[in-house]
Amino acid sequence: MATATLVARTPGRSRLGVAGALLAALALIVSGLIQLALVHPQRGPGELGSASATLIESAHAVAWAGMILAFVEMRARHGQRFGRLGTLAFYLSVIGLGALIAITAGVLIAYHIAGSAVIFDEGTLGETIANFAALPGFLALLLWTPLLGIAVWRGGVLPWWCALLLIAHPLLVTFLIASYGFGGLALGALWLAAAMALRPRAVSLAARAPSP
Repeated sequence: MATATLVARTPGRSRLGVAGALLAALALIVSGLIQLALVHPQRGPGELGSASATLIESAHAVAWAGMILAFVEMRARHGQRFGRLGTLAFYLSVIGLGALIAITAGVLIAYHIAGSAVIFDEGTLGETIANFAALPGFLALLLWTPLLGIAVWRGGVLPWWCALLLIAHPLLVTFLIASYGFGGLALGALWLAAAMALRPRAVSLAARAPSP
């Protein structure tokens, strides 16, 4: 009953988490559809500066922001159940995703200022800086998010199936990198499921369930 009361008293936070997960899901699905419509069967988002690359990478940045909102909501409501591993994974995920948003915006802005992608050609200083700055973000997507999923599962913060989806996050991110189109749709579906799990009733039921 205490959990139900907590959920009832924090509707704003709950809506924030659901909105963040939905934002991530819709942005990823849109990015996948754009890739399939404008770039497929070629891989990737298209050449830097092209309409497809700009739209896809911008959609990805929106998705990372939505993930941050979802993680912040989980931490705000259930941080005491995360444990040390979950707390560490949370902070590193938020920092990494924030870095990924910043580098995505920086690369797009730099391209439009320079009017050319030559500053990011292979072997240039621009490419080195961009890859180094994006590293924390890729670690967040491939390592910290599944560790957060383990903490969520152990603490009973969300339904077990949602925790398993977070643990499987690296597989879908790898699919996204390999196939921006279908990978975007698959990762978007994962975050759509996460939005369902973040609804107050789902969170309440998960919190009542005994920890594994």
